[in-house]
Amino acid sequence: MAFGKKRGASLGIPSPEALSRLADGKQIEILEKNPLLLHCRSCGALWSVERLSDGTLPADWWQCPDKCNHRCGIDI
Repeated sequence: MAFGKKRGASLGIPSPEALSRLADGKQIEILEKNPLLLHCRSCGALWSVERLSDGTLPADWWQCPDKCNHRCGIDI
């Protein structure tokens, strides 16, 4: 789904390799995988993402807090 999908939707990530592929094209770098620590290649922001109770990631896990990459969408 493109950016703007329903709040509360989640994306299950099956493996660290899949997580890295999803980060490509989003202008982010994965610094740590557990806990998930991300770095924005555009503005330099750092943020962490907590998994939901079912182990999946929030739908907007990849989004820079400064919204640098908000137009990237989740589809690759």
